[in-house]
Amino acid sequence: MQKEIKPKEYEFSDAYKKALEDGDIIITSLKSKDKYRIENVEGKTKLKFFSSTIDNWRNCPFILAEEISNKWILEKNGVVEYES
Repeated sequence: MQKEIKPKEYEFSDAYKKALEDGDIIITSLKSKDKYRIENVEGKTKLKFFSSTIDNWRNCPFILAEEISNKWILEKNGVVEYES
């Protein structure tokens, strides 16, 4: 029987740290499926979320607490990180 391959899950703080270290990483909430990334703009760190309504990244003023307490997955260059 083959083992199911699952995306590697992170706590928000760990996912956020990885995204800070590598600007190409997108973090996705497993609760809402919303995608976020971190951009450095004019020396300031900005959290952005992907809006499917306008098909573009927008500034994100906050993330809901119930979302932060759930699991997150990482994606880089369109590839999700899986458990090894």
